[in-house]
Amino acid sequence: GDPVDAAPGPDAATAIDAATAIDAAASDLGPVDCRTDVDCPGQSSCTRTAPGGVCNGCGGDQDCPTGTSCNTNFGACVRDCGSDADCSDGKRCITQTGVCAIRTCSTASPCPDPYVCSSPSGGLCQRPACDGQGGCPSPMTCSAGVCVEP
Repeated sequence: GDPVDAAPGPDAATAIDAATAIDAAASDLGPVDCRTDVDCPGQSSCTRTAPGGVCNGCGGDQDCPTGTSCNTNFGACVRDCGSDADCSDGKRCITQTGVCAIRTCSTASPCPDPYVCSSPSGGLCQRPACDGQGGCPSPMTCSAGVCVEP
């Protein structure tokens, strides 16, 4: 990239903070919890359409990637947060509970780029779909029909 991007600044600080979660790759789009089922330990599996991925089907923290814990109410691995900056760009921080949740969206309230809304009338932000030929917004890459973060 442009050498200017390598200069210390807010982007560099964000990457350093995200790097504290060992298994989560640091990207400009925030922490990534999973790209495939292999990224989800134990009995959980990756919901690949979710921004940053979500490991679902956990019975306890042992079924969740580093940096996340099992919310047994939903059976999903969630990331603790103090603000939206701690979550993937397609998620927001529910400050009352201190966990990241997938952003809701609609035509009037679109998802942050490069995420797309599951329904124009109201839905959840998700990773864009792709075909095997690519077509993903940068810096994402196509993986089995879904654009995933680096």
